[in-house]
Amino acid sequence: MSPHDPEALSRLRGFLEVTRVVRSEEELGELLASIAKSISESLGFATVVVHLYRPAWDDFEVTTVHGSPEAVARLAGDARGRDVWEPLLGERFARRGAYHVPHGAIDWETHAPGSYIPAMDGGAGPDDWHPL
Repeated sequence: MSPHDPEALSRLRGFLEVTRVVRSEEELGELLASIAKSISESLGFATVVVHLYRPAWDDFEVTTVHGSPEAVARLAGDARGRDVWEPLLGERFARRGAYHVPHGAIDWETHAPGSYIPAMDGGAGPDDWHPL
């Protein structure tokens, strides 16, 4: 299924709408895990990571990781400040309620040293996914 498939995007929006009915922190964790798994299966991403904003610390914490054991070990609980996220959440990357950072738009080694980068090849086309 293509990430540009309107039907797939519609189903994923439905998952996001469900987050409005979550009543407890325990329910939120289960819901986010289910959403991450569904995104992985629907769009073919091997790793899906959910970050939540924490106003008290003005940072974004990794709360959910769906993927390899290595990805979970490296990412779970990681927190990065607003200074890391603001450049990624700019209008130039905004796409219908989500953000897409194209390959080559950010120098990840400089921007977020120590980030998890999976050991795999990216696609060959200019719009294909790349791990770095």
